[in-house]
Amino acid sequence: GTITMVTVAVTYADAVPIVSGDAAARGSFISNHWNTEQLSSSPIGFTQKFSVTWKTTGESPIPKSGSSGYVVGAPLLAGYQGTSGSKSAVLRLKDGLQLPAAGPNGVCSANAKSTVRFGKSQMSSCAIPLTKAALATFCGGTGTTYADPYLYTSTAYDSTIAPAPIGTPVAPTGGKETASGLLSVPPITSQLMDGLLWGTADATLNLDTQTVMIAGWADADATNIADWKGCSTTDTTDCGTVFTSLTAPSTSMSWDATTLTCSNVAVGYDITILTQKVGTLDNPQYKVARVAIDWIYDDWQWQDNIQLYTVTT
Repeated sequence: GTITMVTVAVTYADAVPIVSGDAAARGSFISNHWNTEQLSSSPIGFTQKFSVTWKTTGESPIPKSGSSGYVVGAPLLAGYQGTSGSKSAVLRLKDGLQLPAAGPNGVCSANAKSTVRFGKSQMSSCAIPLTKAALATFCGGTGTTYADPYLYTSTAYDSTIAPAPIGTPVAPTGGKETASGLLSVPPITSQLMDGLLWGTADATLNLDTQTVMIAGWADADATNIADWKGCSTTDTTDCGTVFTSLTAPSTSMSWDATTLTCSNVAVGYDITILTQKVGTLDNPQYKVARVAIDWIYDDWQWQDNIQLYTVTT
């Protein structure tokens, strides 16, 4: 057998000597037996790879998704900008960009996520159980228990406003609504993401208003913001791999008491990722060139007892 890959991992602590080192080798069964006549007429070759990784004591390294281009099917690296004093870095999302997914029994859960994978078109969905009264209350922008306990109760609407009786048209007034009548609280999808990609400040969410970035290259350095923003060299404001944070949907929800339908519900995200091949024709490397995001709208209609309503991303 012949060694084809050697990986060295070095662990160190600040201001002290190297603590430990590990090396791993991988071999392949490549014939080492040939005569000089064969060698001169048909040269035999193979590729050997060597790599070194460094980590501090107690650090759990986060794997990357390729080198330097993405491997199709690997997690799409994502993070948001963190600043300390005059220094900035990317705070990586450990499992890459994730979207809401179904928890137990298919119901939406803040703890259930689906990882976005490079080069793979995918859809994730989950269900929100609502009674007729809860659906009307949710659509009118009043009440606090329209989807409890499946979502964060603290991000619901103003509890001082009494729900309107079932069958009564509900006008979008009061609560956390804007002057135009549009809801200013995060839609359900944003709540399930703990505010990630949501551009309006909300004290009950941890990741709202963050500058969310996708790594252009699979081995992007978290300490180098430029590796993640993908800004144009001629226009530094045009950063292709930075998400434009979402704000309140442009269309207000409306409740039809006759058909028991809530129209224009922002039920999910539509994320578009543009990729490209870079490098030589015989060994192209895949990278992310541009990202875009928008709302997905749907109508929710109550039909029988407790209805399940789908959140799609």
